[in-house]
Amino acid sequence: MKTLLLSLVILPFLLIAQSPSFIVTDQNGTVWDSNVLLENGTTIIIEFFSPSMTCWPSSNAIQNVTEAYNNMSHCNNLFFLQVAQWGYSSTVEGFIDEFGDTTIPYVAGYDLWNVNTTSGQELTINFMDFGLMWAYECWILYPDGSYEYDLPGMSGLESNALMEFLQNEGFINCNNVNIEENHLPRTNEEMIFNLQGQVINERPNQGIYIKNNETYFIR
Repeated sequence: MKTLLLSLVILPFLLIAQSPSFIVTDQNGTVWDSNVLLENGTTIIIEFFSPSMTCWPSSNAIQNVTEAYNNMSHCNNLFFLQVAQWGYSSTVEGFIDEFGDTTIPYVAGYDLWNVNTTSGQELTINFMDFGLMWAYECWILYPDGSYEYDLPGMSGLESNALMEFLQNEGFINCNNVNIEENHLPRTNEEMIFNLQGQVINERPNQGIYIKNNETYFIR
């Protein structure tokens, strides 16, 4: 069940020189600027959805996002954003609470109280200039300025399409990583490698490294 957006006037993807961007305020009042996130090396995952209880592709997509967020967000430089294409806060919150996780940043379709905030509907219309066509699409914005859109498999019944895609892109399932706290002593008694397989002199202060064929994450 694909819901066609209000306009079919889509600029050809190959003619778009600039990647899409946004400044939005989420459900907690936190302001997110995509340019700042990307400059900090963060990869952005955006799930557009229709908050209708009968739109099963949207509900499946939200479950996909939740699965990836729970398993990959805390040991990778990833930012997740859920964007409702319509609906007031109560409707959107109810939908996400039913199928996903309301602690993951989301933007309601309409905002009655803050006219200066970009709504989900406005963000949807902005992204239509870059190829957004349907009521449920997953987009990924990369720090190098490239982006993926309409990620396949997000509307399926299996809630692992996004995780599989991110892992193929080199991101790590955090369940397979040993977590180390910053206060633990760091020695270089044995060889330590970065994710590219290069030897490094000592444990990093934060992030991921490999030692004795085990992957560690220091937060």
